[in-house]
Amino acid sequence: MTMKKAIAILLMFVYLFGTTEAYQALKLPLLVEHYIKHKQENSHMTLLGFLKLHYSDKTVFDADYQQDMRLPFKTQENTSLFSAVNDIPQPMIIVVESPVLASTDYVLLDARVNFFAFPHSVFQPPRA
Repeated sequence: MTMKKAIAILLMFVYLFGTTEAYQALKLPLLVEHYIKHKQENSHMTLLGFLKLHYSDKTVFDADYQQDMRLPFKTQENTSLFSAVNDIPQPMIIVVESPVLASTDYVLLDARVNFFAFPHSVFQPPRA
């Protein structure tokens, strides 16, 4: 791998983990460790039961509440370096102007043109 490619990948990961929730993937070892602890306490606990307990059910304030809150995707942090709103929006001023009326008359059909003078025109009557 070239040095440019390695630096580009490094910078991409720094940007990705710094501006999105992708950093939560770094907490996966905590999830595994917490699951093993629950599995030791209750041997009938399945992985789906564990995930349902911690992510789907209501939050229970028990002895391991602090560990539960450290699990990935359990909490959200504002990690973005850039704010979507940079300034306070100003009130919008809408000016409605009256429409301009046309002062000239436009001719839609010029009566001086004889359409029957064109034999191959679509305006000819049907022929038998």
